[in-house]
Amino acid sequence: MFFPKQFKKLAKLFQKCKENMYNNRFNKTLYLCLVTILFLAWSGLFIFRTSFQGIDGKRYFCLFDDAMISMRYAYNLSNGLGLVWNASESLRIEGFTNMLMTLYMSLGTTLFDKVTAVLFIQLSGIGFMLAVAYFSMKIAEEIFTKNNSINRDFLMILVFTATLCYYPLVYWSLMGMETGLLSGLLLSATWLAIRFGNKLKVIVSLPILMGLSFLTRPDALIFVFLIMTYRSLGIIKQKKGLAILLIEIAIISTFVISLTIFRWNYYDNIVPNTAFLKLSGMPMMHRIKNGIGFTLPFLKSMSALIFIALFNIGFNFRKNTFLLMLLFLASVIYQIWIGGDPWAYWRIMSPVTPLLFILCIDEVSNVLSVQFKSNIINDYISRPLLERFFFVVGVTFFLLVMANSKFAPEISFLHDPYQLRANLCEPYQVRANRINVNTAIAISQIANSNASVAVFWAGTISYYTGLRSIDMLGKSDKYIASLSPDTSGAISWNGMRSVPGHNKYDLRYSIMILRPTYVQGFSWGLDDISTWAKQNYEKVQYKGVDLWLLKDSKDVFWEKIYMDK
Repeated sequence: MFFPKQFKKLAKLFQKCKENMYNNRFNKTLYLCLVTILFLAWSGLFIFRTSFQGIDGKRYFCLFDDAMISMRYAYNLSNGLGLVWNASESLRIEGFTNMLMTLYMSLGTTLFDKVTAVLFIQLSGIGFMLAVAYFSMKIAEEIFTKNNSINRDFLMILVFTATLCYYPLVYWSLMGMETGLLSGLLLSATWLAIRFGNKLKVIVSLPILMGLSFLTRPDALIFVFLIMTYRSLGIIKQKKGLAILLIEIAIISTFVISLTIFRWNYYDNIVPNTAFLKLSGMPMMHRIKNGIGFTLPFLKSMSALIFIALFNIGFNFRKNTFLLMLLFLASVIYQIWIGGDPWAYWRIMSPVTPLLFILCIDEVSNVLSVQFKSNIINDYISRPLLERFFFVVGVTFFLLVMANSKFAPEISFLHDPYQLRANLCEPYQVRANRINVNTAIAISQIANSNASVAVFWAGTISYYTGLRSIDMLGKSDKYIASLSPDTSGAISWNGMRSVPGHNKYDLRYSIMILRPTYVQGFSWGLDDISTWAKQNYEKVQYKGVDLWLLKDSKDVFWEKIYMDK
C-alpha cells in the first residue's frame, strides 16, 4: 500500500519531470532506452504469437511465405547444394529478388537447425528495426531547425518512436522480408548524403551502403539515383567535385556489375526470374491501373502525413527536406508502375515511410515557433512548453493512428498477425503458416527423399520438407514465368484485376505432366483439373492433416497412413 510519504515522493518526482520539460531539459538516453525496451517486449510477443506447436509436438517458427522461399535457397547454399531451388535440377533459377538478405539467411541456416534459423531471422528483424529508427533519428537531427520552441532531442525521440510504431515496416521486418534491412541501408545512406553532401571528399561508406541496397533489392536503384543526384548537386560545381562523384558512382557500379555478371554466369540471366514473372506480358496501361487501384488505400491512410509534408516543402523549401519527399514519392510512383503488390501491407513504400514522419514532425514544431497575425493563434502557441510538447505528441499520435488504423487489431494482439488465406475461397481466419508447417511435417513423415511437392505457397512447405518442389505460380519456374498473365479478373484482389506474381499458371504442366507426389490444390484462376485429379490423386489424412497424394506412388509410406487411421 501507498502511504502519504510515498505519495509525496511520487508528487516530487512528477514535479521534477514537469520542471525538466518546462526548462527544456531531457535525458535523451533514458527515453530512448525506455522506448527500446517497450519495442523489444512487443516484438518478442509478436514473434511468439507467430510461432505454434506442430503436429509432432515441437514449437515451430515461420516467416512470411516469400521469405521462406529465400530461406530454402539459403539452406541449400549453406549445405553445399548451391544457391538453387532444387538441387537435383541442372537449370538454376533465381526465384528471389533479395540477394543480400538471402546470403544473410544462409548465416542462420549454417549456424542453426531449420527451426532456430527462422527464429534467428525474426530476431534479426528487431535489430534491423532499431537501426532504421536510429538512422531516422539521425536524419531528423540534420533536418530539424534549432529553435527555442521545442527541444530538438525531444523531437528526435518522437521520430525514433514513430518509426518503431509504423506497423507495416515492423511486420515485414519481423516476418523475414528484406524490408527492414533495405530501409536501414537506405536511411543510413540518406543521412550520410544530407550530412556530408557538400563535403569535397570521397565518402566511401555512402556508395557502399547504396551498393548494398542494390544487393538487397535491385529496384533500390531508384532511391540510389535520387540520393546520388542530391550528392552531385552539392559537389559538382566545386573543384575536383566531378572526379569525387565519379569515384563514388564507380563504387556503386562495382556492386551492380558484379551481381549482374554473377547472375549471367550462374543463372544464365541478368535479372531475377521474378522480374519476368511480374512484368513480362502485362500491358503497361493495365499494369498502371492495377497499381493505382492497389495504392489508393495507402494514399488515403497516409493523406494527413502527405499533406503536412507537402506543406513543409511548399512553405519552407530546403534541399534536404525535398530529397526526403522525393524518396517517398518515388516509392509510390514505382509501386504504381509495377502494377501493385499481392499484399496490402505496403511493402514497397514502407522502407521510406519514416521520412514522411520526419517531415511532419518538423512542420508541426515549426508551426509552434511562427508568429502569426492572429493574436488568438499566437496566444495558443506561446502557452507553456509542456502544452506544446503534448500538442506535438498528440498530432504525431493522430498521424500514427491514421497510418495504422487498418492494422489496429494486430498491433493490440486482438487478431493474429497477418496471414494470407490458404485458399482464396476460404474464410480469412485460416492461419496459413500453421497449415503449411503441419503439412510439411506430415509429408516428411510419410514420404521418402525421392518425393516431390507442387505448391502455391512455395516457401514454407518446400523449406521444411527439403523435397524437390514445383512452384505452381512460377517464382522458381522459368516456364511459368514466361507465360502470358491472366488478365480476366479471375486472379484479383486488393484493388487489382490481375495480381502480379500470382497471375501466371499452368496446372496441366505443373501437375498433369510433372506428376508431383503431393499437390496443394487443383484449381487456380481459370484452371481447374479437379476431375482429373480425383482419378489420379488420393486424398488422405495423416495426424489431422489433409494431403492429396499421387495414387500408388512408391515414394509414399502408405502403411504409415493406414496405421494412423
